[in-house]
Amino acid sequence: MSSPSLVIRNGTIIDGSGRDGYEADLAIADGRISAIGQNLPKGAEEIDATGCFLLPGLIDAHTHLDLPFMGTSSSDDFETGTIAALHGGTTTIIDFAFQTQGRSLKEGLNQWHEKARGKAVADYAFH
Repeated sequence: MSSPSLVIRNGTIIDGSGRDGYEADLAIADGRISAIGQNLPKGAEEIDATGCFLLPGLIDAHTHLDLPFMGTSSSDDFETGTIAALHGGTTTIIDFAFQTQGRSLKEGLNQWHEKARGKAVADYAFH
């Protein structure tokens, strides 16, 4: 395991193990959480998260990105919508994709893949 490039100290970790979370340090190495505990080794960068919650990436299970509606389209596309989501701590969106009447489900899905390709900066799926 690499030494951490970032250690976030004294945050309240919310991970599903308890309603109120618990206070701990969180180390990140190679872009991934490498350790959670007390008094972790020093990192290249440190953030004091005293009084802050550390949450896992959240999932928005029903978005409408680049959705055509009554001759117009929703205001966010996959670029602006996923950027906004990340700013709020949402790392995955599940977008509403639909098939046009008379077209196949596969054609509709392919259309939504094209809308997202090269624009999405977060994980995504479709429903």
